[in-house]
Amino acid sequence: MDIEELTARAAIADAIHTYGRGIDRCDAENVKAAFHVDGILIDYGSPDPQPAPVLADYACTKLKSAYLATQHRVTNMLIDYRGDSAVVESYVLAYHVQQAESGKILHTFNGRWIDTLTPRDGVWRIQQRILRVDWTRQDPW
Repeated sequence: MDIEELTARAAIADAIHTYGRGIDRCDAENVKAAFHVDGILIDYGSPDPQPAPVLADYACTKLKSAYLATQHRVTNMLIDYRGDSAVVESYVLAYHVQQAESGKILHTFNGRWIDTLTPRDGVWRIQQRILRVDWTRQDPW
């Protein structure tokens, strides 16, 4: 691995972590910063691919109104670096705390983000994200 690839790998990981930080803070602008402006998301609850900027606004608004807190933990990130692109599979464990009449409910999600990233003007961002749900559960707090 040369310095160019090492630098690219760090920038790629930063883009993925930027999404996680933005979604946990319900900060749509931070979420959008992880994607190219024409980036798309696939299998995010809609039968059709969704533009990343539109989904960022929708998701942050929905999360903020539905949950007291949310946290995404990204692990096992495998970067298949290809020079002018990279395919990255990241395991994601997400927690969402909801206030219900019966008390708090913990929603747990475990899945994977499969991202294609490309550099534009030297900046690596997500071009496409596919969400794979492995399992979910709900438990009383």
